Amino acid sequence: MKTCRLLVLVGGVLGLLLTLGGCRSPVTTSPNTLTPNGKVTVASDEAACPVLGTVMKKSAMIAVKYHNKTYYMCCQDCVTQFNAHPEKYIQNPAPLTRTMSHE
Repeated sequence: MKTCRLLVLVGGVLGLLLTLGGCRSPVTTSPNTLTPNGKVTVASDEAACPVLGTVMKKSAMIAVKYHNKTYYMCCQDCVTQFNAHPEKYIQNPAPLTRTMSHE
């Protein structure tokens, strides 16, 4: 009984740490999302985070409204950065990628 509780506790803590860890998880890349020259493509149900350039499904992203337009962020860290300097990221969005990592 104690072992089960310990396993549940450890699993919960690990899950929390992964959730709070920010943008460090790789995003899986479908083979159909790269052009022959290696450039990332964006499907109609996807968007690119202007902060990191991460291309993901819109349904998995955080929508942020700015001047009546919706921008999609890959994580809460990017929302914070975007909200601090939205014009910076709108005028110069990050290059497109299929992985995300705040370094």
